[in-house]
Amino acid sequence: EIAFGLLDLSNPECVTWIEGIIRDNMLMAGADDHGRPRVAGWMADFGEYLPFDAPLASGELPSAVHNRYPEEWAAINHRVLKELKMEKEAFFFSRSASIRTPTYTPLLWMGDQLVSWDSHDGIKSAVHGMLSAGLSGFSLCHSDIGGYTATPTRARSQQLLMRWMELSALSDAIFRTHQGSRPFHNHQ
Repeated sequence: EIAFGLLDLSNPECVTWIEGIIRDNMLMAGADDHGRPRVAGWMADFGEYLPFDAPLASGELPSAVHNRYPEEWAAINHRVLKELKMEKEAFFFSRSASIRTPTYTPLLWMGDQLVSWDSHDGIKSAVHGMLSAGLSGFSLCHSDIGGYTATPTRARSQQLLMRWMELSALSDAIFRTHQGSRPFHNHQ
């Protein structure tokens, strides 16, 4: 079981705090001798998990904020890039989105597909996701090459990995492989 916490993006103090973390502890922590950040990109993941029972500082119902949460998370990451005047030098990508997210997120990641040919959650679902994202305003997308999620009865074959590489060479904005959730069972 994985334990994690979420930020209350309706709390202005929390937003200021996480912007400082992104700016100071991630981007500027690795600055070169001229004060230029060395980080060129990151995954701004976990913008999709606002629970429907989360107590929010704003007093809003979580169900009313749920679809806005990924937009606000992307906007925070975008504001830090803008503040540092790095919009043309660095980028981040997101897994979750809503209607205004393409305004802030330059690249959408399709998520953790199964290591399969499946149209519901495999290589074909990555194609469907990229097409849908394009129609929704995202000009740049990508998927984990070869998929990510393996199970005890499902492992990535060499043929699937090669076909996914071919797909990604023609369709993805970035070429990112992933060893998967069960690396010793997957073809690498």
